Amino acid sequence: MLINTLGETKKDLQDTIDLLEEIKPNIVTINIFSPYPGTEIYTDTHEATTRDEYHLFMEDCSLLPEMYPEKFRFAVHEENLKEFSIFNMHKCNKIFLPRHFFRP
Repeated sequence: MLINTLGETKKDLQDTIDLLEEIKPNIVTINIFSPYPGTEIYTDTHEATTRDEYHLFMEDCSLLPEMYPEKFRFAVHEENLKEFSIFNMHKCNKIFLPRHFFRP
């Protein structure tokens, strides 16, 4: 699952969580979108990042939307993306991982 996409709303997040609960996948991974320099989506939607800032992409990119919202926050909701990601990965995988790894 990818969050922090362009124009993403809180309803979009809830719809995704509802879908995950309905389809019950074995493993859920939630990643926070951050466009990289040189990609089309970066060029189309992003304020330019200078070469001096490229080191930011070597860090934990999931923190970029909170640290630099003017450059890396694409969702229109105010949800804390890192907390949302951790909580929901734990919530979904807590249910499904035991079923996957501990089969009789």
